[in-house]
Amino acid sequence: VDENDGVLKGTTGVVQAVMDLSNKIHKARPQDYVELVMNVGVALRTLLSRVDEELKELPQQTHSEVSMAHKVLSSDMNQLVAAMKNAQSNYQTFLEEEYQKQMLKAAHIVAFNSKQLLDAVGNARRKALKLQR
Repeated sequence: VDENDGVLKGTTGVVQAVMDLSNKIHKARPQDYVELVMNVGVALRTLLSRVDEELKELPQQTHSEVSMAHKVLSSDMNQLVAAMKNAQSNYQTFLEEEYQKQMLKAAHIVAFNSKQLLDAVGNARRKALKLQR
């Protein structure tokens, strides 16, 4: 994959946002959670828009794996937002650490599945090349 590839850059952006959240979550206040999660969401939105642009260039029969990965990521982001809300509402209670762990787990799933989306796009590109032959 070319390092100037938009989908790769988008995936890297998501991973960086998740790493930032992971590094800051334990010292963050509940109002800071929103910004950390929003940064992941913005990076994910950027990735998904780049994938949508890529799909316009690929034959329809190569889209299924990418579309599934796309849907999974939307669900993953919803899980991260739900975990954030639980962490906010349980700030400074005995459950705070547990909900922070849920946020971290949800964020890492977003990062992992972003990589899966990158792989799906790579597979779609290879299928498109085979179809051209």
